[in-house]
Amino acid sequence: MKRITVALLPFSLLFALTGCGGSGTATESASLPGGSASRGAGAMPGEPASAGSAAAAAAPFTSVGLFLTGTDAAKPTWEHVWATIYKVEGFGADSKPLTLFTSGEGFLVDLTQPGALPGAGVAAASLPGLTRLRLTLAPAVQASKREQSTVETVALVPALPKDADGRAVATLTLPKPFEGGALTLAADLTKFIPTDGKAGLELTPADAPKTPTPLTAAGTLRGGLLMLPGGGRLTLELAGAQLANADGSSRPKLTDGAAAIVEGLLSPDSKTLTVSRLTLGRAELAALEGVPSDPDPKLGTFALTLSRATGVLPTRLAVSANLAEKAVLRGRGGLPLTREAFLAALAEKSVRVRIEGGYEPATSAFAVRRAWLLGKSAREAQATGSVTVEDKSGVLTLVQPTDWDGFTPGEKGLSLTTTTATAYLDEKGATLTREAFVVALKERTASAVGLLDGDGKLAATKLTLAAALPKPEPEKKPVEGEKKAAVLDKKSS
Repeated sequence: MKRITVALLPFSLLFALTGCGGSGTATESASLPGGSASRGAGAMPGEPASAGSAAAAAAPFTSVGLFLTGTDAAKPTWEHVWATIYKVEGFGADSKPLTLFTSGEGFLVDLTQPGALPGAGVAAASLPGLTRLRLTLAPAVQASKREQSTVETVALVPALPKDADGRAVATLTLPKPFEGGALTLAADLTKFIPTDGKAGLELTPADAPKTPTPLTAAGTLRGGLLMLPGGGRLTLELAGAQLANADGSSRPKLTDGAAAIVEGLLSPDSKTLTVSRLTLGRAELAALEGVPSDPDPKLGTFALTLSRATGVLPTRLAVSANLAEKAVLRGRGGLPLTREAFLAALAEKSVRVRIEGGYEPATSAFAVRRAWLLGKSAREAQATGSVTVEDKSGVLTLVQPTDWDGFTPGEKGLSLTTTTATAYLDEKGATLTREAFVVALKERTASAVGLLDGDGKLAATKLTLAAALPKPEPEKKPVEGEKKAAVLDKKSS
């Protein structure tokens, strides 16, 4: 049995949609385009918070959950079923709508993959007592079976009422008033059977997740919080997170007001996100994930068999990707890769990749402006600065870093641990002994690359001599005339 997350929901419901789903774009609120909520690369496209109270702007994150049930995990019928959600509202005894999720561009969720849809950050006290839910969504879904290479549009039936923008509106009555916990909806795709391009989609209540859920959200940083575009906030647990700048530059700094995209695991109470990766910057228009093949080092191209999409509805499951001239490319650990190294890595077995940039639906071509190799990796980091050596123990500490990537340095410097496998190099890449390297540190800075542990120590795999340390200016001795002037000044005082 597979599960997904995207909404709070009610009673068993059979409904359908007609028309095309919307595609998302990055907004000035640093929100991500709509996407597959489950992959850990979903996004929260949200609109700016409407004129609500200050409490709403500071409210904790409230996830709306959508789960998939009823499919055969071993041989699922559907490879993808994408639905576009624009708004989720709740109604209590006073019949006033409470916005639980909103997205001007539409949030694209794949019903075959588990995940979480970022909520609007309503106060927890406002949720109990909900009796009805209203969903605004695209009047059709986009679907493909396991053996298909194209994506078909399936209108949902019976036809639902439309809003002023032509979007479908479904109102659901809960079997009993909601009294707390995660709001969750389940979709049974065994009953999703298109006939003449139309099909019904059954939604039923589901239990809340008991384990952390993959989530990607975008917003702005404030202290240890991520402020979401819809008015909510997420507490960030950053220990062990990869930190990087979206534009490929070094020295990522966590400053208040900075736009950020965070990926990680959302706690079952929907309040804390344990971050695996934090990227400073705004989202690209579209992002795809999948298995690469046929890399061409000369042309900078490769094919991608699509598994997840963000921001756009793909027309085919085979994508032709082309690296932009200044594409930002990173490895599994988050450190930058050269174009040659990245394309060489795509030829490895079992590699997966996430590409971000612009998608052309007519040709299924993708212009790659950012890309990451996916998969588990130790937390890589690199830094350059002055390195001190403790006389008795020989412990190395990198202080006053002038450049860094993969983390944010602390005030106490970066402790470096070394092993017999650590490589010591001069500025031209020639190998040095440890003793020669330590001696040279008296006059030069050094660059360290390695694996960062939870205690903030870097297990260095490579240490390289860098720029010469600035020489202190010699003390200026006063000339004879200056000496006499100083004496006169002293007497006059």
